[in-house]
Amino acid sequence: MPEALHDFQVAIEEAHVNLELWLLYQTLIKERRHRRLNRSGNYVAAAMQAHLTTTFVALGRVFDNRSDSIGLNALRRELENEKPGFTRSLTSIRGRIREAQETWRTKIGVLRHEVYAHRTIERSVPESFERAAVTIADVIKFVGVCREIGQEIQMKYDGMAPVTISEVCRAELRTLLDAEE
Repeated sequence: MPEALHDFQVAIEEAHVNLELWLLYQTLIKERRHRRLNRSGNYVAAAMQAHLTTTFVALGRVFDNRSDSIGLNALRRELENEKPGFTRSLTSIRGRIREAQETWRTKIGVLRHEVYAHRTIERSVPESFERAAVTIADVIKFVGVCREIGQEIQMKYDGMAPVTISEVCRAELRTLLDAEE
């Protein structure tokens, strides 16, 4: 597997795992089970912020358009160089790729650029959230679409589905928390 494809899959999976961990903390708070994690003050709040920030930063790598970074556009170029004609095999997902890029540009990326990776001086954090008009359900859906796109690219490239670790991580963390009761 080319390094660019591996790095692309890792970025998507990093976003997914961190979002799953953020959602797990949300569940624990709703179930009032987070107190045992909060022995050192504001651990839960800090961990949730770290996981959400990492989600948005990892998604930034997926959609980065810089020529020296492996984002979706650079990945397509590199795979086309390695396997001429490869990008023609992506016809079936071009619409989803364009839709994801537009969602990134107008919504998810706004939060990444103005709240999580940088802080804009043009707007307050609440104004950036208002501008992006994004809910956590939108982020969950977006990460899912990114995973589907990544899996489709991988399958078309070498016929192998990428390995995911998020389900294992979430199950292990839940098991550890349950064992502590």
